[in-house]
Amino acid sequence: MTLDELLKEMEMEEPSPLEYFEQLASLLEYDAPIPFDIFYSALSATRSEELGEWLELYFDELSENIPDAEQDLFSLSDSLRQRLALLWQSSGSEEARRTLVEELQRFQNWYTRPGNAIVDGIPCSVLEALTHFRAQKLGEPARTYDFRPSLDYPLEELSLQLGAFEPIGLDPEQEDEPDE
Repeated sequence: MTLDELLKEMEMEEPSPLEYFEQLASLLEYDAPIPFDIFYSALSATRSEELGEWLELYFDELSENIPDAEQDLFSLSDSLRQRLALLWQSSGSEEARRTLVEELQRFQNWYTRPGNAIVDGIPCSVLEALTHFRAQKLGEPARTYDFRPSLDYPLEELSLQLGAFEPIGLDPEQEDEPDE
């Protein structure tokens, strides 16, 4: 895998800010291993705030296409969304940006790994299983889904610089006084 091959897949000529939702989807849904330096380079020109907006849209769509019976997968997806949100909101330094991209790559590897889901008794990736579920919502025959193999996602502790958090007022007297 080369950067040029990945950019072609993402319909980009060079590393530049993401312009379309489909570009992020192409990266996260690419079903072959992507070396970290190439993965990082593909996102290098996109500001963290913009990347965060694209990721919000992506995880909204992902959440809408999880079968209702799969609450554990929905909870995991929501935890991933929250973790990524904290990372993109605090990615002012090169180290924080690197952590964000590492987490995105970890997600991409998990999401496309064969055997992380089972559809009608056949192992597949979480992406493939959710694609089958989307097709089912559009009239395809019903299938059985098992996402238990995917629930071992390595959610590690999240450590952020204290400056990443917004200060909040805890003085109850200030809350009672209207702003002038």
